Amino acid sequence: IQEQVKAIGESLVRNTAETGKLVNALTAPKGGGRWGEMTLRNVMEQAGLSGHCDFNEQVFDQTEDGRQRPDAVIHLPGGRQIVIDSKVSLDAYMNAANSGDPQQRAVHLKAHATSVQRHVDTLASKSYQSNLDERVDFVAMFIPGENFFAAALEHAPNLLERAYSRNVIVTTPSTLIGLAKTVSYVW
Repeated sequence: IQEQVKAIGESLVRNTAETGKLVNALTAPKGGGRWGEMTLRNVMEQAGLSGHCDFNEQVFDQTEDGRQRPDAVIHLPGGRQIVIDSKVSLDAYMNAANSGDPQQRAVHLKAHATSVQRHVDTLASKSYQSNLDERVDFVAMFIPGENFFAAALEHAPNLLERAYSRNVIVTTPSTLIGLAKTVSYVW
């Protein structure tokens, strides 16, 4: 257990360092999306899951409502799955970080919280549970940094309850690694 806790701590340190290095990349929509997907893959691999075996990335599924493409699907014993989506806009957060005016910063952080809430609603509306033949119990919404999630919670304290009520679990690198480690142990 001590080794696992140490590994999680080291992972958080690496992710925090990468967050600092990639601040400029986050301001570009494509760069930010790729960074989120890369962070998602790194977290799952650090937890001991293997790509194309324990999880797949960018899975396309054709449904009656059109195509769906979650960022990752973790495979569980018994044919169950965990769908993970990491498409969270960080534009408002970055605007807040770059703002010198406390009032403008608060406005941007509130917009960030609204954006995260809107993404919860969007994920819930995709109905992964019904479209994937009931193989999915919930969708994990991955936010690629603890600080992004903390800022959203500060301005939307009911965010977790709102997400849970829609079968969306909000995850960050530290919570997703715990979830993925559990899956790894189950396998």
